[in-house]
Amino acid sequence: MRDAIKTGDFFAGRELNTSHPGFYDSADDIWDIFVAEQDRLDDLDHGGDAASPSLVRQHTTEGTLYFRGQSNHSYGLSTSLHRFMRNENADEITERGLAELETAVLDEMTGRGIGRGMTRGELLMVLQHHGGPTRLMDVSDRPLEALYFAVEGGDAVDGRLFLLSVIEREDGAHRMRLSGQEDLPWAAYVRGQKQASSEWTTAVRVIDERPLDPRMVAQRGRFLVGGVQRAYAGLTLQHGGVSLTAAELQAVSMLTIGFLQRVPRRTKWPALGWTIRIPASEKPRLRELLSSRGISHTTMYPDLASAAWQSYEAARTENYTHHWRQKMQNGG
Repeated sequence: MRDAIKTGDFFAGRELNTSHPGFYDSADDIWDIFVAEQDRLDDLDHGGDAASPSLVRQHTTEGTLYFRGQSNHSYGLSTSLHRFMRNENADEITERGLAELETAVLDEMTGRGIGRGMTRGELLMVLQHHGGPTRLMDVSDRPLEALYFAVEGGDAVDGRLFLLSVIEREDGAHRMRLSGQEDLPWAAYVRGQKQASSEWTTAVRVIDERPLDPRMVAQRGRFLVGGVQRAYAGLTLQHGGVSLTAAELQAVSMLTIGFLQRVPRRTKWPALGWTIRIPASEKPRLRELLSSRGISHTTMYPDLASAAWQSYEAARTENYTHHWRQKMQNGG
């Protein structure tokens, strides 16, 4: 029996830091590359023409990219519900188990009066951004917001930035909506005690809905969702010439995302991924740079709980200052 392939070792062999040396070494290198991409995307949103691809596009894909930052480089891609199930149960993660937990969470929330007027999918989006266990994978449609999560803490360990591209389909089936339908779109895919239809287990969908709260807006939040990754023919990954087992694949990513060393022109993978290691020593500098663009803990996690008294305090201060100015203008 061979030794298990560690997730961190697998990603180390696929980092853009290694395949493109000299571009992602220092905080300033990383910053310059992703500021250029951020500005390019912002320009496109405002009707600009990005004729030449940025460096990060040249190193990955010209298709739509989504970004996810994690403060520990050794962890793979998973969701809060996947991690909960893995930590609480010794058994494997199953589609049936995920569906039952998901139903229990949503029923509990609606029973407490949370989510009135929302579909179950919309409620999931809100729960995910506020720490609830869901199968939705947080991503950002901008690199700098995602970079923040790779450097926000854990200064003793390297972070990781993921760049993910869902293969677009002409019929638009790579996108999924959670509004406009009461039940979850994937509810019908569960089969038996463990499995789901292959249509779901090999799917990665983009949920690109209007933000439902200020935190989602601040984080440029989007979601990826799909079935639990299985080892299918043509959808396998290797490390050192050895194919990963189903368990090792799921440790790399619970969704069917191909982290390939060479990307063919045509692929069976529903999504592709690339990764950059963020050196621990560069995290403080990157936090400083992000703060210069208004990205910090305060702005990424808006404190709405204190918004009422803070807004009253601002009004009270302005009212006092206004009366004081008038008094001075009138000669005291």
